[in-house]
Amino acid sequence: MYELIATQHPAFAHIPAHLPRLGLIVTMEPFAIANAKPILDLIEVSPNLPTNICASEDVERLVTLQEDVGAFLWNFLNDPAKPGWRISTGLAGLELSRNAVLDKAWKNYDWGPTKETLGE
Repeated sequence: MYELIATQHPAFAHIPAHLPRLGLIVTMEPFAIANAKPILDLIEVSPNLPTNICASEDVERLVTLQEDVGAFLWNFLNDPAKPGWRISTGLAGLELSRNAVLDKAWKNYDWGPTKETLGE
């Protein structure tokens, strides 16, 4: 797909080719070896596209990052010292906020957290 975007194939012409791109393959559960090179080779991930296979829980934490998510992902996925790392490992020790989408969803349930437990 990277090459189709880069060459402005008609099916992808609406995606700006001049912007940096990265790939996230999101699964429902974490898979410990999903980002190992043999696995990425098996699913034919483009060597031109920094890609990470991450669990939905990684995305839930990623959106709470207190810095630019795009910059974090770009630096994380292009760091030669971190091949095969999970996004959650890269987020360890960084400042994260609450997930506003999940907080709002929980408020719709009578049995969910109270405003006090959500810090309101």
